[in-house]
Amino acid sequence: MNRDAVEASFREHMPERKNLRVANLFRNVGGMSRQTYFADLEWEEGGQKRQQRYTVRMNHPGGLVVPVPLWWEYRCHKALYGTEIPVAQALWYEEDAPWEPGTSSYIREHIEGVSTPARLYSPEETALRAKIGYDFAEMLARVHMLDWKKAGFDQFMEVPKDDVDCAMHRQRHWKKNYEDNRLEPRPAVTELYAWLEENAPKKVERVSLVWGDVGVGNFIFHGDKIVALTDFEQSHLGDPLKDWASALWRGVGSLLPREELFRRYEEVSGIKVNEESVRYYTIFINTEYTTTCNFPLKNNYLPSKDKDATIASLTLSVPYVCPDRGLREMGY
Repeated sequence: MNRDAVEASFREHMPERKNLRVANLFRNVGGMSRQTYFADLEWEEGGQKRQQRYTVRMNHPGGLVVPVPLWWEYRCHKALYGTEIPVAQALWYEEDAPWEPGTSSYIREHIEGVSTPARLYSPEETALRAKIGYDFAEMLARVHMLDWKKAGFDQFMEVPKDDVDCAMHRQRHWKKNYEDNRLEPRPAVTELYAWLEENAPKKVERVSLVWGDVGVGNFIFHGDKIVALTDFEQSHLGDPLKDWASALWRGVGSLLPREELFRRYEEVSGIKVNEESVRYYTIFINTEYTTTCNFPLKNNYLPSKDKDATIASLTLSVPYVCPDRGLREMGY
């Protein structure tokens, strides 16, 4: 990144801070859908030197990995900030970032903590895993009980027409994306989409904000407490149980047994976890992840002269692993 351009942008948006400079700028290791940088600012205020870290989120130079525009994530953070859902405050969005022309970006405040799961999986951290597991179940309950109309999510998200449409409006979205970006015939994926269409849950307890990309690595914890949720680029309105399928797919079951996770979630939210719906959305998640990989492979990696190893690793593994998982869940 162009450090001078980053500094100039902060100065433009924070003119009240005297002698503001970027003391340190570095990329966060991890994450695939976007690039994340940390900018350590220094400035003078009231005769004293101040310091604060900020987070810079931006698309990869080659383009989108997940076929969702960055402004969607930005608007989710703006809508969630100030609710009981802990997120970093999103400050400003730039469609054409001055430090990376042609790439969108947004700035948000930094919340101290870690998102990498290494410590959680240490053999001696059984108590920590349990505490974070209970915290996670409560946080997910908060997301699903949020008054999404009051928070303004219906201003930019499609509202399901009925219970069945909670699954089907997302199924239509991803199926179109799959067909638009398909590079070769994939009979297994065609079968997955046909099954999803025929077996959509007919009863949903509550239309909720669905976090979307849920699991270990997509929340920040400090000590033994979750302090912030991240990665809302795939959020939408629909069946809250889709989040449980994603959470279990991404390792939350390693924190606590799923029965304990579900019990705590039901106590806080009042939403009953239907195992058949979780199974349906497990198949949905595998189909969605397979579809997601077609987009960067077709639009970024193949035509690009600058081959991105992140996109290569994504598109050479998930499209083969996920259909197999989905078909096995269906009984093949």
